[in-house]
Amino acid sequence: MSVIVHVNRQTIARNTKTGENLPPLIIRRGRQREYAHEVQLIGAARVVYSPHKPLDCGARLWIEADDATAA
Repeated sequence: MSVIVHVNRQTIARNTKTGENLPPLIIRRGRQREYAHEVQLIGAARVVYSPHKPLDCGARLWIEADDATAA
């Protein structure tokens, strides 16, 4: 199973506007989601930009890595 990491730009905008510090990174493993401020990727990973075929959540830019490499 692969892991997908993407940046939620709405969270970054909200943090900027309100001064909050909500985690802007979303780590997806299948249907499971985790939110984080930092992700360490060990080993091979790739950055994907797909403007015409976004993820179901609407992300057009994300990072893909093997599940075992995301900590």
